[in-house]
Amino acid sequence: MKHVSKYFILLFAIFLLCVALLECITVNSMVFNMFNDSDLNKYHFLKDGVESENYEILPLPDPFPPTITYNPEHNFFLVEFLNSIKKLDGKGEEVFSIKKGENIELPNFAHYVFTRNGVYDTTKSSIIEESFKEIVNKNRDMKEKEWNKRFIEFFKSAQEVVYGKEYSMKQDGGFSVYFKTGEGWINLITNKKETRSTDDNALEYTFKGAQARYQKMVILKDPYHETFSDQETIEMMLQEKNPENYKLKYTNQKKIRVRYFKKAGIYEEIAFTPIPILSAGTAIYQIKMKDDVLTFKENAIKPFIGSVQNHFHWYILPDPYFHNSEVSFLELKYPSNWHESGSNGMYIIRRKKGH
Repeated sequence: MKHVSKYFILLFAIFLLCVALLECITVNSMVFNMFNDSDLNKYHFLKDGVESENYEILPLPDPFPPTITYNPEHNFFLVEFLNSIKKLDGKGEEVFSIKKGENIELPNFAHYVFTRNGVYDTTKSSIIEESFKEIVNKNRDMKEKEWNKRFIEFFKSAQEVVYGKEYSMKQDGGFSVYFKTGEGWINLITNKKETRSTDDNALEYTFKGAQARYQKMVILKDPYHETFSDQETIEMMLQEKNPENYKLKYTNQKKIRVRYFKKAGIYEEIAFTPIPILSAGTAIYQIKMKDDVLTFKENAIKPFIGSVQNHFHWYILPDPYFHNSEVSFLELKYPSNWHESGSNGMYIIRRKKGH
């Protein structure tokens, strides 16, 4: 029994010695000795902008993650920020922007931006506001029987039907249902006491048998983490909200590779012990593009046994449209404030002008 106790004590001492050595050394994930400590000063953090000969990574102008969708037919992106909506062409260049306020909304997967007075069709090369032909139930006091009658009338004759998602542009609440007819757009506003709207303001799913009718935008996806570029959608929700998009495949064709990691300190220890399980440091990353490589650095976390953790979400187009545009979006979600570089947020990856 004494021999067994000595054996365990010896093993524990060896373990503590290994831990002490691990605390003192630099954890190095070099590939073919391409990088060393001095290389850390050569590369930028994401927040400072990153470029190679042909490509660039630039921060998007909002600290909050936006909603990003793509239009395959016209090859453009809509990026909905907290305070604005921007249209980017297939090269990632801004071609239209509108400030968001309580009177502006972009319904789910729509390419139409609605205001109190009209609509912007972002598929057009010249985007101007088209006034509503008619705004029905402005005072939100129409009798329910009359409201239902008008709804059915508009729905049957409309070329397109779009359900609003915002709690109707202030003014005592309510939602809007937009109908595109041969003579123009009609905005039918729900009553103040409308009870059919769901908790997430999705009117579309409360009017059974009256689904929306419009060409829906496509969402981008990070196939590695199984996350989408609108911060809310999950696989099941996509199947319900955008079934055609749900059928599309996203192949994890793009990879972010760790080329070097230099330890700076201990990030986490086993509870009630000095035994470290995670180290914090700075990593050098590379992204292989079509004809180039983007290289940058970011603060990172690495288990003492295992690879550097991946806190990047890389949103790409689905397979059928993957080669339509070289634009993609990269989001950094570093998990804590400690040892954080200030780079958290969304970035656009695109080919540089003239390249």
